[in-house]
Amino acid sequence: MPLINVRFVGGIRLLIVAMLMATGFMTCARAQEVSIPDPGLNTAVREALQKPIGPLSAQDLLGLTNLDASGRDIRNLEGLGAASRLSFLDLASNQLASVLFPSGLTNLGFLDLSFNPLTNCILSNGLAKLASLVIESTPLASLTLPADMKALTTLDVFGSQLSHLSLPANLSNLDFLEASANQLTNLTLPAGLTALTVIDLFGNQLKSLTVPADMTNLVSLSLFFNQLTNLTLPATLRALSVLDLEGNRFASLSLSSNLTRLSFVNLRDNQLTSLALSATMTNLTFIDLADNQLANLTLPAGLARLNFLRLTANKLTSLALPSGLTNLVSLFLAGNQLTNLTLPSDLFHLVQIDLGGNELTHLTLPAGVTNLSVLVLDGNPLTTLVLSEPLAATKLAGLVASLRNQGVSVFTYPLAIQIVRPQSFIGAFHFGITGPPGVYTILGSTDLATWTEVGIANNSLGSISFTDVTAHLFPRRFYFVRSAP
Repeated sequence: MPLINVRFVGGIRLLIVAMLMATGFMTCARAQEVSIPDPGLNTAVREALQKPIGPLSAQDLLGLTNLDASGRDIRNLEGLGAASRLSFLDLASNQLASVLFPSGLTNLGFLDLSFNPLTNCILSNGLAKLASLVIESTPLASLTLPADMKALTTLDVFGSQLSHLSLPANLSNLDFLEASANQLTNLTLPAGLTALTVIDLFGNQLKSLTVPADMTNLVSLSLFFNQLTNLTLPATLRALSVLDLEGNRFASLSLSSNLTRLSFVNLRDNQLTSLALSATMTNLTFIDLADNQLANLTLPAGLARLNFLRLTANKLTSLALPSGLTNLVSLFLAGNQLTNLTLPSDLFHLVQIDLGGNELTHLTLPAGVTNLSVLVLDGNPLTTLVLSEPLAATKLAGLVASLRNQGVSVFTYPLAIQIVRPQSFIGAFHFGITGPPGVYTILGSTDLATWTEVGIANNSLGSISFTDVTAHLFPRRFYFVRSAP
């Protein structure tokens, strides 16, 4: 009911106009107030704005660019949409069960929803500037990213019980994908993820995965503890350095020779019966093939950077390591069926060998194995061990004494080839040769200028005898021994 009769004119009418204008201003002012009913969110916003009391205005919220609201017992986000300039938002460790994200936060660049009881999260279009999305350790079963999230560089949904994850095809800036420890049974990696360098999907239930051919910047692929039987790795993945497939169900796996930057390969605990490693993979430093079904394995030569090799618990009966493993430090071969092991002479950095639980009766350690300090031979029917004198006297002295006490024949040799115990017989000349095990060429000369081959000797135990039955044909003869080429 009007308070003043509109028939009045003059000064009274002017008063009515003034009162109406004042009422309009008051209504506008009230409209600018922002209500944030959640106590925890309200407190976090006020602390960020340094405004502990008084109404919050829309202008106040426009000044909010960074908000750490973690651990505040927050249950809803009503009112936060007014903070349209917000670029950083941490909502970790709250009580958010459902999130329909405010549409006004178009400038958001970082969002963390980790450690909430989230069962529903709707990220609508409008987050085009979001670069980092973190939703760790929630009961969120499904997550679909909107199509306009082109700025996203980091997606971390570790341990969120996801059984469904949908990625749009235009995430051309995505660099890091972390979706480990979820319940994914399948995942489609769309084409267009050309900036992606790291994929972590371990601890899911994936049975098959195809990596797109245009993912040429991928450096690390972690898929351990899934149920994979099939993995498509295109030859275009030339940047791939880390491949971790432990604890899957591979019976076979094809690795392209183009994967020349591979450094770390973990295929432990699968069902592999064979594996081919290309000679082009010269950057390999770590190979773990333990707990498979390998009956044979041929490693390419030239793996000069390899420092760790584990072949434990396979079905190997014989193994010959190639030369060139000059940086190999650890070699694990326990739990196979080895009856023969051939080690190259240039294992200069080898520190430990585990040969426990095999079928070895004879083992020869070449001269280049000078740094070996751990040698495990338990569970072998060993009868003979051949090693260098320095190694037997220092780093493996305790093992040598123990083996001899067990009745094992231990033979030692000097590191340099030596001619010892020369003896003349009627019509022949006899002498001993000591040195690293191998095939020797014996050369003879009458003038120390011209040398001819006298014979070949196989020194398998570190010492051998040789007799020159043609010595009587020469008035005098000098001898020289070298390793056969």
